[in-house]
Amino acid sequence: MRPSFPPAIENLLQSLRRLPGVGQRTALRYAFALLRAPSHERADFADALTTLNRTRLVCSTCFHLAGKDPCTYCTDTERTARTLCVVAEPQDLLAIESTGAYKGRYHVLGGVIRPLDGLRPEDLTVNQLEERIRKEKPEEVILALDPDMDGETTLLYLRKRLAALPVRLTRLARGLPVGGDLEYADETTLSDALTGRREA
Repeated sequence: MRPSFPPAIENLLQSLRRLPGVGQRTALRYAFALLRAPSHERADFADALTTLNRTRLVCSTCFHLAGKDPCTYCTDTERTARTLCVVAEPQDLLAIESTGAYKGRYHVLGGVIRPLDGLRPEDLTVNQLEERIRKEKPEEVILALDPDMDGETTLLYLRKRLAALPVRLTRLARGLPVGGDLEYADETTLSDALTGRREA
């Protein structure tokens, strides 16, 4: 039987358990770390959460997290408007940006289609993406989504939805990781590697 705590701590535990990857034990560890912290540190933590509610964090153009609207990616004149990279979440944008290999614009969907979790196309920024393509007329839209079931479902939906627009739709290449062995690669990975081959 789980020990009971005062209501204030129970509320904190419930809130912590809503975070991804945080179960009962991790929530307890975080809660006790906060309880051990000096009161001014807890106040700073609470203030940071309160500020999140009061501040506009999302760029109205690309829907990335930003301190200003439009964000620095949308206002950077060094970035080309010829390509638009569509990602599911802000952290995907940051991962692509960290490579230094992409110098175009971005569009953040705000998730992927996940019917079991109640995430439908209308819950994402698909309408805004379609509007942007019509208005900004990029030459290429890169669908940079995870190669899992939800990412593939979203990619197929976007391909169908955007098919009538005069824009080239591409996806990230997939294939063998550096240092991987051919004999251990599955059929899908090998097939993608062959399809996405390039000049040697």
